[in-house]
Amino acid sequence: MKRLARELALFACYLALAVAVTWPLVRELSTTVADPGDPLFIAWVLDWVCHALTHEPLHLFNAPIFHGGIYPLAYSEHMTGIALFVLPFHLAGANAIALYGIALLLGFAFSGYAANVLARVVTGNDAAAFLAGIVFAFASFPISHIQHVQIVWSGWLPLMLAALLVYWRTRATKHAAWLAAAFAMNGLTNIYWLLFGGFALAATIAYLAWLEPRRDRAFWLRLFGALAIAGLVLLPFLVPYQIVASTYGERRTTFESRLGAATWTDWLVASSRNATYGQIVDPKLQRDERELFPGLLAIVLAAYAFVSRERDAQPRMTRRRTPLALDVAIGVFAIATYLTLVEDRITLGHLTFTGSDVPATITVALLIYRQRDALRVSRFRVEERAAALWLAIGVIASLGWNAFLHPFLFRVLPPFRATRTPARWAAVAYVGLAVWAAIGATRLLQRRRRLAIPLILVALVEVVPHIRWQHVPREFPPVYHWLADARPGVVLELPMTRNGAAFRYVLASTLHRVPIINGTSGWESPLHEFLRKKEDALAFDDEFSRALANDGCTTVIVHEAELAPEERGAVAAFVQRLAFERRFGSDAVYAFRTPRGSADTASAPRAALPR
Repeated sequence: MKRLARELALFACYLALAVAVTWPLVRELSTTVADPGDPLFIAWVLDWVCHALTHEPLHLFNAPIFHGGIYPLAYSEHMTGIALFVLPFHLAGANAIALYGIALLLGFAFSGYAANVLARVVTGNDAAAFLAGIVFAFASFPISHIQHVQIVWSGWLPLMLAALLVYWRTRATKHAAWLAAAFAMNGLTNIYWLLFGGFALAATIAYLAWLEPRRDRAFWLRLFGALAIAGLVLLPFLVPYQIVASTYGERRTTFESRLGAATWTDWLVASSRNATYGQIVDPKLQRDERELFPGLLAIVLAAYAFVSRERDAQPRMTRRRTPLALDVAIGVFAIATYLTLVEDRITLGHLTFTGSDVPATITVALLIYRQRDALRVSRFRVEERAAALWLAIGVIASLGWNAFLHPFLFRVLPPFRATRTPARWAAVAYVGLAVWAAIGATRLLQRRRRLAIPLILVALVEVVPHIRWQHVPREFPPVYHWLADARPGVVLELPMTRNGAAFRYVLASTLHRVPIINGTSGWESPLHEFLRKKEDALAFDDEFSRALANDGCTTVIVHEAELAPEERGAVAAFVQRLAFERRFGSDAVYAFRTPRGSADTASAPRAALPR
């Protein structure tokens, strides 16, 4: 009980920090967001998942947006792992915006606590571990993503590594179970973290098996059995994504992925939301999702950890003679890497390369194999090297198409083709960096114990944020209360996307839960894309009407105050063919009339697709 009380008190400390860092969010949870875009969508996701889990869990992915689309929730993160923690608040009556705020506070606190656990596993020093939690949870990268709750909830990443390291020491079944639980919850929280963290975990298992081989068959059965069970838990949540991808052919292009790649400069750029460093950075260098600077203290402490560790006495190892064929292969693939940087396509014998990622990855792998004996001998402990591996993987992969690792995974492993932002690999790097900052702090505190409080204070000063919170009205417009009562059927709201309208429509669905054709997410349904393009062209014609009829639309709501001047004439001509029902201020409700010839659905974009 004492240990549990201690852990709860530690979590409470990070929760208090989260409240302070996000102040005054906690005072106005039900009306405050970081911006009027993604947070509204995420609030809807959390509210819908909570509602579905308690009312229709087998229809979790059949969310009431993008009507006619297959599994609309699978167009983005489902965040079930976060919804489970805010479910009690949902049942207590908290609105969607409050769920977003509560999830944000819990996410910061959980990430800090989780990094603390990992740092204690590696260093055993409480003060250094507390500092590691601050670095991981509140530095530039997570603060820059304050609108993305699923990224703030990164705590399962360090817990996965901590569980693996402890299991490697103890070989205990309970620690294999902890690893499985962390892996499953990581996948339920964030698909990016499932892919990125899963790769880092697999690389760490291979690395540890090479450094400290385990000959015990039961050891491997427990490890892979636990991970297999975790995979089975995740499977029902992953199948809808595969169905959506295979049905619609949805995948990210290399162009999209390149736009989300970081550069070395981005690792020196602090978030504009960081009060200490953000104001001294040229705003031209601050790019969305690529403000990765972790703070000087973490970098200095990690560097100190590297240079201050004395080399342990190691027996001299006899290096094996390198086969000539290996050196030749390294040379060939190194040349291929260079050539693919200057040519679009090269062919070596039966091998054809259209990018530098594959030959570069093969070159690095061969170099590591060549130096395998030298790499076994190190002045750093196995746990420290495992953390360094996460740091290296995260930094290199975050560079996306400016390096080789992420493009290689993007090309070779199909699930990675769903990722748009390689810069998010920074979360993996932050896991390793937080540990190495704790290692440096531990060694410094071994010499000067009085520096514990000053170090923590400096860490806190470095993460002081500058967040401009925005207000969301507590009450929804009257038209949505009417929708909740009347439940007229499938609804289309116009305009579809202007001025962030889609985010407001999605949020309003938390009140009425009537199926709407509108929506916003990482993807969109073919019908929504078709209608959106028609709207952009002001073409509210027979094809537009037939597409609505094909989808079973019964009601059209026109938000007249939201219409641009050039849209009003086209929309007015369209609604003349509809039956006016009622008006709520500037919101007009029309009954949709099935146009003549609607049985001919050839022009409807989803007529040939399963619903």
